Amino acid sequence: MPKRAKELTIAAVAKLRSPGRYCVGGAQGLHLRITDSGAKSWVLRIVADGKRLDIGLGNFQDVTLSQARDIAHDKRRAARIGGDPRPVTASSADIHAHAFATVACELIATKSAAWKNAKHAAQWESTLETYAYLRALVSRSVGPHLSRHTLAPQ
Repeated sequence: MPKRAKELTIAAVAKLRSPGRYCVGGAQGLHLRITDSGAKSWVLRIVADGKRLDIGLGNFQDVTLSQARDIAHDKRRAARIGGDPRPVTASSADIHAHAFATVACELIATKSAAWKNAKHAAQWESTLETYAYLRALVSRSVGPHLSRHTLAPQ
């Protein structure tokens, strides 16, 4: 049977000052993380899909101890029934692909004035759509800065 952390009161939690990770009890895997700068935040350590995750639940001033415990119970319940306990966000690949497409459109708009024929802009758009946008979606390392650097004239 796993160890159970002693349930700390809000007063006991508020007195914690040294950097580290403190089990607060009341919800399995709930910790208070204190950084070197003294910032306090709630963290839930959980195993989902065979991977250990540290999920941030909010900072100490915004989320009370009882709210952190309730959120921790909800996240753990979601993981137990097979759901993803992490917050829902757009994937970085989608964000980077969108950034690449935006920069590419800006480039085509600026260069199109110098082209003699409107067909050149259509060719650029077609080529980027066929070959580059898909690769930008697959690569998680393509951001706006790298996109501009790659597409900018030498």
